[in-house]
Amino acid sequence: MRFSQTGWIFILLCVVVSAFVLANNPAGAPQLICICAVIILLFYRLTVIVKDDHLRFAFGIGIIGKTIYFKDLVACRPIDYMPFGYGVRIRPTVTLYNVSGRKAIELIIRGKRRKIWIGTDKPVELASYINTRLQEYHERALDYDTE
Repeated sequence: MRFSQTGWIFILLCVVVSAFVLANNPAGAPQLICICAVIILLFYRLTVIVKDDHLRFAFGIGIIGKTIYFKDLVACRPIDYMPFGYGVRIRPTVTLYNVSGRKAIELIIRGKRRKIWIGTDKPVELASYINTRLQEYHERALDYDTE
């Protein structure tokens, strides 16, 4: 299953800033256009893909992201948070990956002090789906252990 959220505010902000800079410094247009295009390609969307034994989340075209295996995942739940920017934000107790909004899922990883928050516009649905897959994974693991 795939859940995606597009960061329209981020895209609009990049376009507005680019237009402002271009209006004031037309000589820097080629460099600015290249930089903004790369930034937009890297961060315009956040996609979460849930498979049988792991979940992967990635920004934009997929270069920046992370894979979390269910064997390491302890819990997943929907949350609301006070936004503190877009992109990747690292705090002492949490790493936030987001492109828009104030809703996310919280992942607690075995052996890690820092939680992971993944921004989404459908936190309840995504957390429910991940928890279903996580439970199925652990049931399969128990079946293998008892054989």
